[in-house]
Amino acid sequence: SLNVTGIYHEDLDKQAPAVSSFAVPVPPTRRATLHVETKVAGFGVDLGGIWAGDTRVGETFQIVDGTSGSYRIFQDQIESKDTWGGKVKLTLSKGRWNWYASGAAMGLVAGGGADYTQTFTGWRLKDSGSGNQFNVLSGLTYNVGSWQIAPNFLWQKPIEGPIPGDVQAPGRPRNVLDDPFAVRANRETTAGEILITYDPTPASWMYAWDSDMAEDASLAASVGFVYRSHPTTQDAAIGILGDGRTTFAFPGAPPARDLWEAHARIISKSSPGQGIIANLFAG
Repeated sequence: SLNVTGIYHEDLDKQAPAVSSFAVPVPPTRRATLHVETKVAGFGVDLGGIWAGDTRVGETFQIVDGTSGSYRIFQDQIESKDTWGGKVKLTLSKGRWNWYASGAAMGLVAGGGADYTQTFTGWRLKDSGSGNQFNVLSGLTYNVGSWQIAPNFLWQKPIEGPIPGDVQAPGRPRNVLDDPFAVRANRETTAGEILITYDPTPASWMYAWDSDMAEDASLAASVGFVYRSHPTTQDAAIGILGDGRTTFAFPGAPPARDLWEAHARIISKSSPGQGIIANLFAG
């Protein structure tokens, strides 16, 4: 069978200024996406294409070359080719094993938003959905009894890298309010994770959206470790002043750094509607 889905999205009006520290308004955009899903020789195949950011065509942005103290600053502008992106994903399930791999190439302004797709388990490494990047992901799960072991890997790199905070004027780090794109979640990354799950009642799946309520096991748990290598900095984040409304761009971003996190989720239900849930995090 062949399943085809298309979506067109257009912002009709510019959002009002932020009214809380939870909302940073960004410029209006439009996008269209096409998704095709089928099976070929036992493999699940997903193909996706996106056209987005047409409203940014013609806008200028900076590019920086060189090293600290001797940067060269250039200016370019968004072209129609920067609005296109594509993605392919393969999945395979055989007995105790599940495997997937995906790859994407996204133009400078071809952002589609975060990917909330649940693939096999509760992995934390996912496609950020940002434009301005190439990425590859792959992971597998192995099930034995009530246990599941699931390694996962991510590599991504922006087409145009970030502008360092120590660049001389007129250069400056990009940001999502003043520039057509910025390097944030799509920063250069090589990452891996391992996720171990104990779930004796798979009918109430550990990673379902309503698991806190639906889980009925006397004990279910997941433990994960994620390691990310970030060899470059990012562009500027957006801050909000003490009045909770006025936004500003920071002058820089954290430097290149390797990060790790360990997390666990433990559920114990003594009866329906009564139990203990613990979420643990370190990093």
